[in-house]
Amino acid sequence: MTTVGAVLAAVLAAAFLATVLGLAGIFWVNARHASGALRVRYRLRAQILAGLVLAWVLTLARLST
Repeated sequence: MTTVGAVLAAVLAAAFLATVLGLAGIFWVNARHASGALRVRYRLRAQILAGLVLAWVLTLARLST
C-alpha cells in the first residue's frame, strides 16, 4: 500500500523536475533568438539546469536501489 508520504514525495519530485526543465527550456528558446555572447550564456544556463536535473534523477535512482 502506498503511503501519503510516498505520494507527496513523488508529487514534489515531479514538480521540481517540471520547474527546472521548464526553466531550462525557456533559456534554450531564448538562446535561439539571441546572438553572440548572450546566446552562449543562455545555452550554458540551460545546460547547467539540465545537468542538475540529470544528477538529481540519478541520485534518486541510486538511493532507491
